[in-house]
Amino acid sequence: NNSNCNKETLLYSVKNLSKYLFRLTGKHSFLLVDDYDSPLINASKYDYYEKMLDFVKEFFTVSVRSNEYLYKTIITSTTPTEIDT
Repeated sequence: NNSNCNKETLLYSVKNLSKYLFRLTGKHSFLLVDDYDSPLINASKYDYYEKMLDFVKEFFTVSVRSNEYLYKTIITSTTPTEIDT
């Protein structure tokens, strides 16, 4: 039931989980995020891209940048990109 899940709960879910794992094991966690851009692609199809982009930015700020319980984070994308060398 999604009615019990608010934005703050979602934003802090990964940080809280990694904190609990650190308390249990004494070790920092790895975070693997696969296809991070899929929600953005779907949001652009259904006209809520800006809301989703704001959420994704905030989520990664809380979950990755300010998460002292993480050792490393690996993020993958489904959107092909070109590197101009």
